[in-house]
Amino acid sequence: MTLDPTKHDPTVRLSQVIEDLLKVCDQGDLTLGDFLRELSVYGHMLVCLACAAPFLLPVPLPGLSTVFGFVICVASLQIAFNKDPWVPPSWRSRKISAGMVKKIFTSLLRVTRYTEKAIKPRLRFFARHPGAVRFNGVVIFVISLLLSLPMPPGFNAPPALAIIVLALGSLEHDGLAIMVGYVLSILNLALFAGFFVLGYEGLQALLH
Repeated sequence: MTLDPTKHDPTVRLSQVIEDLLKVCDQGDLTLGDFLRELSVYGHMLVCLACAAPFLLPVPLPGLSTVFGFVICVASLQIAFNKDPWVPPSWRSRKISAGMVKKIFTSLLRVTRYTEKAIKPRLRFFARHPGAVRFNGVVIFVISLLLSLPMPPGFNAPPALAIIVLALGSLEHDGLAIMVGYVLSILNLALFAGFFVLGYEGLQALLH
């Protein structure tokens, strides 16, 4: 099943897109290539959103956390350079459990139904202007590098949140949400800089 590209439209809410993606999961396990092909119908930002969500949601990712972090890096670079979807050919055949993907999208659907009350089209320059879109890709790439670092427990959530807010703002054409994503990105840079300068215990002491 390939989703209808005509639904990639600002009048179609993200929750409806995710409901359609859930139907894909009913057909059985997917390969990473199948997963990305279905997502890329709606653009790289949805790839970033779907791959960042598990880091924030209580969904186990045995052996896939590094893969999803890498996919976000690649997708964000493709946004920055306006390129088509790509992952290494050897990765495209990696199996992904349909049950796990369904858990991710079901949790994401609950989140988007809630956020749709607050996130709506406004300040569209930040979501639609080609230069702004490419800049958003650069920001997500930088934050995805932080997400991919081997850090202590709890350090995945802050960069994942920044990526999710930026992706939601971009998909829903909400420039205000994107600006919030910029603020969260700056806070993440400060958090990780504090970790590398002060160490884990020093950062804990500072935050407390």
